[in-house]
Amino acid sequence: MSRAWVRALLASTLFLVATACRGERPVGPQVFDLTFPDGTRGQLSVPAGIDVTSGGIQAGTSGSVAGFGRDLLIIHGDRADVASRLAPDLIEALPDGRGGTVEFRHGAEGTDYLVFEFSPWTVLVYDYPEPPARMTEVARRTWASNLTAGIDSTSYPVFRAEEPLQLAARGEHGGPWIMFAGVDVLITLTPTVCLPDGAGDVAGDQAASFCDPSGLHVSIQAVNGGSDLVERLRAGMTATVES
Repeated sequence: MSRAWVRALLASTLFLVATACRGERPVGPQVFDLTFPDGTRGQLSVPAGIDVTSGGIQAGTSGSVAGFGRDLLIIHGDRADVASRLAPDLIEALPDGRGGTVEFRHGAEGTDYLVFEFSPWTVLVYDYPEPPARMTEVARRTWASNLTAGIDSTSYPVFRAEEPLQLAARGEHGGPWIMFAGVDVLITLTPTVCLPDGAGDVAGDQAASFCDPSGLHVSIQAVNGGSDLVERLRAGMTATVES
C-alpha cells in the first residue's frame, strides 16, 4: 500500500499525534522532537510561520510474516473511534496473547484491517479482500499475537515484533517514517543510509528531497501548487536523527 493511501487518509481525516513541539515563541522556529516507530530519535526544525501540522502528523512502518508484507498506519486516537470511521464492520476478534484482542474489520472502501490498540494509539494493518493476496488465518493470528508496542518518553509508540513476524529496519524498504501535513505542504522523514555526494537529491518548485548526513531522508512536496514553500523549507529547515 502506497504513501498515496496515507495522503488520502490525511486529506479526509485529521490524525494528530502527541508531538513535543518546543517552538513556543512565534518569531522562533518550530522544533519537534521525534521518535520513529523503531525507536530511532530525531528532531525537525521548521521556520516560523510555515504550517506543517494542521493536516496531522502521521507515522508508519511495515512488517511481514509468511510472505505477506504489510504497512502499519499508526494513528493517535481511540480504537473504537478510528474503527468507526475507517473500518466499521467487525469480522472477528483475535487473541493478542496478552489478555486482549486485535479486531479484524472490514473497511468502508473495501479493504480489511487488523486493528490494534496500544493506548492512546491505534494501528491499522491492511489486508486484501481476496486470495492469493489476502493473508491466511494463521498469518493474521501471528500479527495479532506477535506485534507489541511501548510508549516512548516523547509519547510516540515504539514497536517490537516476535518471530516469525518481522518489522522493516531503519534503511530498509518500507522502514519507519514520519510525515507532517500542513495545508499546503507535506514533509516526510525517513531514517536511511545516505548516498554519497548528494546522489538522489531533488530540487524543484513543487517537490524537493535531500538526505541529511545524520542519516535522514527528507521529502518536501507542495500539495496546492503555486507556492514558494518548498524553497523556503529547503533553505530554512533542519532535520536530523541520532545514530
